[in-house]
Amino acid sequence: MRRLFTAASLILLISGCSKTPEQKWQALFERGLEQIENCEFVESGATFQRLIVENPTSAQGLYGKGLLLESQYLFYDALQVYLAIIEMEPSFVPARGAAARVYTRLEKTERAATEYARAVAFANVDMTTKVHLIGALIDNRDLNGAQQAFEKLNLSDSEEAVAKILRARLQWLRRETDSAAETFGQALMVGPKTAEFYAQVADFYETAGLIDSAIIYSTKSLSAEDTDFRYRQTHLFRCLKHNYLYAARQVIKAVAVKDITGSAVNGMRVFYSWAARDSYKAGRTGTKFRGINDGTLSVVLYDVKTRWMRADLLTCTADLDVARRMIIDGDYTQSFKDFASGEVELISMIMGEPKPVESIEETAGWKNGEREYGLAYAYLLRRHRLYERFDSVMVGFLTKHGEESSWLLAMADLYADQIIGLPAEAEKHYRMALQQDSYFQPALRNWVEMYKRLGKFDKALEVMRSYAYLTDIFPELALTRAELMVRTGEIDSAIELFNRNIAHLKGNMNWYRDFSEQLMRKWEMDLSKAVVSRAPELNPGNPDAYLLAARVYVDHGEFDTALKMAEEGLSLEPENVNLQVQSIRAVFGKGEHEKAIEKFEELRGKVQVNVDLSLYYSHCLASIRRDLHKATNLAREAIFHDQGSLRSLLNSCYVSFQCDKFNNVRGEAQKATRLYPDSPEACFYLGMAYYKKGDTRAKEQLQKAIKLGLWGEKLNMARGILAEI
Repeated sequence: MRRLFTAASLILLISGCSKTPEQKWQALFERGLEQIENCEFVESGATFQRLIVENPTSAQGLYGKGLLLESQYLFYDALQVYLAIIEMEPSFVPARGAAARVYTRLEKTERAATEYARAVAFANVDMTTKVHLIGALIDNRDLNGAQQAFEKLNLSDSEEAVAKILRARLQWLRRETDSAAETFGQALMVGPKTAEFYAQVADFYETAGLIDSAIIYSTKSLSAEDTDFRYRQTHLFRCLKHNYLYAARQVIKAVAVKDITGSAVNGMRVFYSWAARDSYKAGRTGTKFRGINDGTLSVVLYDVKTRWMRADLLTCTADLDVARRMIIDGDYTQSFKDFASGEVELISMIMGEPKPVESIEETAGWKNGEREYGLAYAYLLRRHRLYERFDSVMVGFLTKHGEESSWLLAMADLYADQIIGLPAEAEKHYRMALQQDSYFQPALRNWVEMYKRLGKFDKALEVMRSYAYLTDIFPELALTRAELMVRTGEIDSAIELFNRNIAHLKGNMNWYRDFSEQLMRKWEMDLSKAVVSRAPELNPGNPDAYLLAARVYVDHGEFDTALKMAEEGLSLEPENVNLQVQSIRAVFGKGEHEKAIEKFEELRGKVQVNVDLSLYYSHCLASIRRDLHKATNLAREAIFHDQGSLRSLLNSCYVSFQCDKFNNVRGEAQKATRLYPDSPEACFYLGMAYYKKGDTRAKEQLQKAIKLGLWGEKLNMARGILAEI
């Protein structure tokens, strides 16, 4: 927490040795910080308000209020406080560093780097802000700027280890891997046990693609003596970025113990729900968060994202109107109004609101030449079929920013967009980005994802082989390559590549799940189970690993093993409803139908809504054709709360099929094949619906399902019907 004692505050401390007003104000500021750490948010607000009243000529009290808002995850509102301070007292450097930090939380890396640079221009800037400038420049992929900023550092002995970590990151990104390893090793040997040092070590590991090591050191930053809410937030967002969801839940649980009001913890849960793609929980938690912090701009803009996830476009539009009115009427600085107005325009554009090109031209971001707004402008030109202007603007961007990998990547992503649909131009710009920055992992990843979306898996694998050195270095890219190799039939090599790299990303359950699913599509059932079994082996303390294993073992009919996995997971996290559902599924699979149904009903009495509970309960009832009306309602409930996910649509197809409602099967299957065209199960159900109605299109869909990798009982059914046809 002591790192929040700003340079301005320290100046006040040394201004005298007696009981001065400055010492009294500093004590108030420190008390407010301590109250933030104890989640005493109301008391902290009162303390900082008292400081504002007693010392109205200083920005210290207002800065404390900004920290309070930031600690409660009200990032937009915290930003407006920091920008107000900057306008009122430009030399108050801590506010500039804090504004840059908030821009980072909002994923505005370009603005973050700019604000850190402005802070560093002042003589009284602290070393942490200088370090964060270099980190922001690296994140923004401005390696030359980062190197120049690094060379300007004036280091003390105590800060040398942190500087070595930064030097190692820069060496790594410049492909000086041996030097980077040596420098990094030296830093680890002498580094202090501070939150900042551990966070910098985590940043290095993240840069190198060693995510598991990054999470370990990021966790260490929370137990350092000088830690504070900023490191807790950094760790949470790092976990969410890489889908280390159990690690993220641990952070939330620790805060929940102290946060009686729920002011911060519900904000954390909103961000968690977004990362977990749980739109129902995002909605519930967002409603609580908005109730606690009603009247803040942050909760309105967060609610827009949540409603967008839930396809509630009417409420999205209403929330955007509320945000616009708040920005116009609010007592905000012009700089914040400009930023917030631009945010609203970008959000509304993403939502698909009809927008004229001028809506972006009027934003401060466009006028300042910011990358995000420039590409939004080009996007609107293309959507409005102003093709010549679009081409001219993109050529202009290339001329001006053709040596900046971050711009080249953004341009490539725009060309690759499914609506824009210019994959040849996208490929050209991805290649240029990698020429500028040969370790630019996102460029290769996004390039490959473009071809995967287009169903060109051979082409995606060809691209990865062209940059084999990157898949040799970065485990995430190696696992993506392994998945593509399964798709193209190189099973043994794919398994070897997966096993060699998964330990570096072991806490992200998506890797096991996706790789296992691809193996199932190739009818490699034993290998599929072997992959999933590695999740609990590598993560013995992670209930999510046992949840994944239990789910897959039930799907494969190994109910005793599934039950064991579920029980081990529940011993780690007894309140985990999804694990309880898998345990009941295993009991049902063993033939104990009455016992399982009783447990399902008991759980429904305790849990208001849970997608897994609704989905699997409906499936179990339909499988024995029992209470089909309830099964149908539960299946619909799952679709509603899971926002039409593939699994909920397929489950609804199954339930309707068991109810002999083949028109319903066809409707849901058509929707599934439209949204998820590479799903073999969706094609299977569409084919079955056609078959039951005597439609000749059944053959085409069933053949497509088999080609896409249909497996198990459905495969046997499809083959039998094709033989009959």
